[in-house]
Amino acid sequence: MESNPVFHRVELLSLRSYLRDLIGLDPLEAFSTADWLATPSQRLLEVTAGEVFADPIGELTRVRERLAWYPRDVWLLVMAGHWRRISQLEHFLGRTGSRGDELGSRLIEASLVRDVMRLGLLQERRYPPYAKWLGTAYATLGRPEQGALEAAVAATDWEAREEALVEAYELVARAHNALEVTGPVDPHVPFPRAAFSRTRRRPLRERSAWGDRRPDRSSHRPRRRLRRRCLRQHRRAHTPAPRDSCGASDRRPEASLRRSQTRRVLTRPYVWRRLRGLYGGEE
Repeated sequence: MESNPVFHRVELLSLRSYLRDLIGLDPLEAFSTADWLATPSQRLLEVTAGEVFADPIGELTRVRERLAWYPRDVWLLVMAGHWRRISQLEHFLGRTGSRGDELGSRLIEASLVRDVMRLGLLQERRYPPYAKWLGTAYATLGRPEQGALEAAVAATDWEAREEALVEAYELVARAHNALEVTGPVDPHVPFPRAAFSRTRRRPLRERSAWGDRRPDRSSHRPRRRLRRRCLRQHRRAHTPAPRDSCGASDRRPEASLRRSQTRRVLTRPYVWRRLRGLYGGEE
């Protein structure tokens, strides 16, 4: 390299410029509930993790302390969002598998495993990273459900996948009880095999009349209790609760989650800052 310039990829930025480039604002000035919910956990992790070799002014230390972990009500809401995602997909694994859609069953199983892993990180008060580092971060936790999740991924038929995931759900529900953030929930999962088989046997008109009287799914219960606890805290504080009950921007269900997991969204604060309006904040 005698003539061409060397691109060393080292940048010199002020702290405020760095923060605005990374998360879109300076948290020392303001960081509302809507900001917490709109900020992807990967970016919160980037700000708070890693070594700091020098901070003579102390501003970076104050930023990292401010963003070290979610406020309690935001934490409850984000965990509730993950329980909701699990409840929306858990029964599809058996439905696709029983129809011979092996690929579809595996895809649903992979989505459920990912959500359980992220929920495990949240229960340990760790920001879930994006896909590249999710497995590495989760493996450091030593969580009790890890073996069940590995068995689900390795299973060669949908029945074995379902059994392994049921074990994982029950272990995560017990971990939820250990947090004591809500009243205790029954960790036993009555749903997947029995209720799924019953649904298949019932005539269509009888299933329609069945309505909401389906066996209670354990993944619904922690989500409902977390959301109720979050709403009660807002009422006591006389502050409006976020309008959306699904969790933060990279934890939202279905289409919003697919969009927010793209690199374009996760690396461009001006894009995901627009989601603040979903939570009662100004865009």
